[in-house]
Amino acid sequence: FGGGGGAKSTPEEDKAARKAEKPRAALKETYKRIDKEFLESHGEKNATSGACAMVCYVSPGAVWAACAGDSRAVLVRKKRGVTAVAVSEDQNTSNKAECAKVVARSHDERAVRHHEADGQRRSEQSVRRVAGTLMVTRALGDGYLKEAKFSLAPYNAHLPYIT
Repeated sequence: FGGGGGAKSTPEEDKAARKAEKPRAALKETYKRIDKEFLESHGEKNATSGACAMVCYVSPGAVWAACAGDSRAVLVRKKRGVTAVAVSEDQNTSNKAECAKVVARSHDERAVRHHEADGQRRSEQSVRRVAGTLMVTRALGDGYLKEAKFSLAPYNAHLPYIT
């Protein structure tokens, strides 16, 4: 449905969209606040430390999943057997859409690349990493990939923002 008051949405759909936006906005703001507080309190001492996180908010008829990293949410349904439904997507370098987002945010075609220590082991199937170091494309912390003041050489010129 339109959800934003568009010509094709009904008043009921608009109300449902506004109601659905509240948990989404609350989860997004919570992740931003935690990331900011972590970087402010620990960033200089622990610029290379970070964490993945998964939080799910469940209400009647809806599930919201907030993910940073490669944690995964799965909804299990018991109807005529048991089925599992993915509620989230991996946010790591095995997800081509996530890699494209990192490249777009950093304006650096080499933002997702092999680690220099991989050397001869490189192949099309080998793991690429954000800035050659981190497999997850979103995380709490990991300030060296977000802010120049926490950056480690040689990443000062191109900082892929990963949150």
